[in-house]
Amino acid sequence: PPEQTNKAYDSIDDVISSDSLDYHINFDLIARATRLQVAALAQFAAGENSLPDLAISPGDIRFSPEKDRFLVTIRNLGDAQVDSNFWVTVYDCAQDSSIVTQISRQKVSAPIPAGGYGAILEVPWHRTVQTLFRVDVDSDDVIAESNEENNRVYQTVRRVGIPIVEVSEDYVYPNPCSEGQLYFHYQLSQVAIVRIEVFNILGEKIWVKQIPRDLRFRDDIHYGANQGVNEVPWDCEDISSGLYIYKISAFGKDAEASDFTFGKFAIMR
Repeated sequence: PPEQTNKAYDSIDDVISSDSLDYHINFDLIARATRLQVAALAQFAAGENSLPDLAISPGDIRFSPEKDRFLVTIRNLGDAQVDSNFWVTVYDCAQDSSIVTQISRQKVSAPIPAGGYGAILEVPWHRTVQTLFRVDVDSDDVIAESNEENNRVYQTVRRVGIPIVEVSEDYVYPNPCSEGQLYFHYQLSQVAIVRIEVFNILGEKIWVKQIPRDLRFRDDIHYGANQGVNEVPWDCEDISSGLYIYKISAFGKDAEASDFTFGKFAIMR
């Protein structure tokens, strides 16, 4: 109601020029909303129902042994051609679908016709076994679409036909840990060089152990680099309570990372 308004701030200019008003303007959000409005008006001018629909499904992500990378195909299921540039962002994810790192961000500039297939993006992949990927199409929301719900997909991609080491069945026990020692449990598809790292919630590395290939210990489950089940102990007596992240990496003979996995555990005193 007019009687409840502050007379000192009758315009946007009054607010911005004020020295006493505590405010925050999200210019990135304003710019994003403006781009969407402009795109929507442009599509509306072309026809009330003429909107593109950028889409991606798990089947649109596949590994190419010939190119040694995986391919991402973008589709347009809508009634209008996509002429504007947009971005496609790819993330490497942990087993619980949480983002580990962004591995690719590519701009699509070629037009995508209505009801057709668009650019096939080639994404480099340094993992050599299996990875859960998340792909976001039009990740900056610059294209007005008839359906915004099919622009993201998760897909597990696996290399085939390559003799490599693989880490699987990993977990920490006891979890949560209230004692002075815990164990990293995991399986290796073959003998390997193993590195175990522990990070706090700030991403700071607080512990690391490098385990070389050594057949003298091939019958020791606690050694940590043998084919099959491994259980590596960690003395965490001096570690404070909190949530921690572990990373287990296995390296092949060429000293390149062949596989790795992430997980979480808690310490409670």
